[in-house]
Amino acid sequence: MAGLNNSTDLYGDTDTMKFAFATPVGAVGGFLNYAPGGSNPTTIAVWDSKGILIENSNLSFLTSGGDDTGAFYGFQESTANISYFTLTDNFIGITNLTTGPPSAVPEPSSLLLIGTGLLGVIGSSRRRLGL
Repeated sequence: MAGLNNSTDLYGDTDTMKFAFATPVGAVGGFLNYAPGGSNPTTIAVWDSKGILIENSNLSFLTSGGDDTGAFYGFQESTANISYFTLTDNFIGITNLTTGPPSAVPEPSSLLLIGTGLLGVIGSSRRRLGL
């Protein structure tokens, strides 16, 4: 379990927790619980090795504040380019941190085969029905 205990630090700056990986990953996520409120949105974000934002999400689910009342949030990319992710603001906690490989992107030839197969099934059905 890791988390932030408030939405701003002693200087009024927004609090952020950073989780860095030894080598980039293709997917990351975890079970999040947070207390909505404050003037800033609660966010989870993923970044590349140069500190460039890849993707982020403002959390908007509501919880009762009890145990296990959060939701799993995460990101999956097509390449292993996630070097770190951040949790920002509003009493947020994460458990069951999960990382993984990039998502499998179908090859164009695979898509062509699937499309041809579907056309064949449709044509065969039309022929049987006499259309």
